[in-house]
Amino acid sequence: MRKSIVITKFFVIIWIIFLGSCIKINKAPDSPAKPTGPSSGYLDSVYSFSTITSDPNGDGISYRFNWGDGDTSEWSSWLVSGTPYSLGHSWLHSGSFFITSQAKDKNEKKSDWSQSHNINIIAPFWVRTFGGTDDDRGYSVQQTSDGGYIIGGITRSFGASNWGDVYLIKTDVDGNQIWAKIYDAVDSYQRLSVQQTTDGGYIIIGHSVIKTNQNGDTVWTKQYRGESGQQTSDGGYIIVGNTSSAPGEIYLIKTDANGNQTWIKTFGGTSGDVEGYSVEQTSDNGYIIAGYTEFNHDVYLIKTDVNGNQTWTQNFGGTDFDYGNSVRQTSDGGYIIVGCTYSFDVGGGDMYLIKTDANGNQTWTQNFGGTSFECGYSVQQTTDGGYIVAGSTTSYGTGGDVYLIKTSINGNDVWTKTFGGTSGEVGFSVQQTVDGGYIITGSTSSFGAGESDVYLIKTDANGNTK
Repeated sequence: MRKSIVITKFFVIIWIIFLGSCIKINKAPDSPAKPTGPSSGYLDSVYSFSTITSDPNGDGISYRFNWGDGDTSEWSSWLVSGTPYSLGHSWLHSGSFFITSQAKDKNEKKSDWSQSHNINIIAPFWVRTFGGTDDDRGYSVQQTSDGGYIIGGITRSFGASNWGDVYLIKTDVDGNQIWAKIYDAVDSYQRLSVQQTTDGGYIIIGHSVIKTNQNGDTVWTKQYRGESGQQTSDGGYIIVGNTSSAPGEIYLIKTDANGNQTWIKTFGGTSGDVEGYSVEQTSDNGYIIAGYTEFNHDVYLIKTDVNGNQTWTQNFGGTDFDYGNSVRQTSDGGYIIVGCTYSFDVGGGDMYLIKTDANGNQTWTQNFGGTSFECGYSVQQTTDGGYIVAGSTTSYGTGGDVYLIKTSINGNDVWTKTFGGTSGEVGFSVQQTVDGGYIITGSTSSFGAGESDVYLIKTDANGNTK
């Protein structure tokens, strides 16, 4: 009897094991892989993302994505376990979005959500104005390391000076103001430049030289009156300005990182007034200066060594007045200059673009304009080897507009854009942005709150704002 019971228990156990092997325990699919796809993009553009997972039971699987903007996709059609899945999405608002994916099997068993993939969506173009009820202008703009922008200008709407105080505006990537600072000045109604420094702060060169931290708070101020400048490779600064004595001279000041003068050099003055408007450190650690000479009324180009000693000078122009407002070294070691010409204009003054070799010898020139007044104030070589130029036009547009010209490497017009309304606009500074578009600042009397406002324009790679 006992033996019979033992045998029975044995067969029961065997039967349970057999039944267990026949019963399939359903498990949820594994959590999908972190979605892969672009990390940045534009509004209203579709971007594709991919993910993959498998089901422990080998069941078919379906996927969906959460796009991080309040929208979750529909479940996909059924796929074989281990098959990747891709889907596209576009965003209607700019910002930072975190994309995740999930899978389910045919028994509606759902996986955990995947790790997130981050994408930053920005607007490819927009227009902004800043200012109060009086006269405000933007003279210099640069994209900052966080993708936003820093604008240097003047304001008569805010601050204590009736003649205009220094106006510094920080924006996000979409041109929305983060903060603005006002710095007292006796007379800031002149050119100035701003640049982000290696410590994340800013250097403003204008009626005085102001160093700030990343929040725009003053670190130090020096009473050097400059037209243009930049941080140099040794952490100091280079400043170009003009004397008030007659005959007028150009001065070049080199400082250390704390703004203390290292040396000063002067140029010109023996054959009439000279003026320097733009300076840049060159690849040999020397400097290039562009401006104007009263001798022959020409564009004036000066090259110096690292210690500010003059290496050579060049004049460009004709029988009338010609000015060089901005100079940059080009990828071939030469230089590109933009300004205004009355010697070669169609009528009333034209934008004047000059390309030179490394020794300042003219390679080519181009004029842009119509029967009224045009002038160029800022130039930069673009990533395709051509040039972007900003200035003003009264021949085209709606009557006194920002004038933006993209050229080929040989200075031939690729496209031209104007921006503005009926009351007058000027573009004083342009820079290519990391997305291949352009950022321009200047002034507008057609839009904004006052007599004139700081004008900030972001375009796409073709100069479009809509």
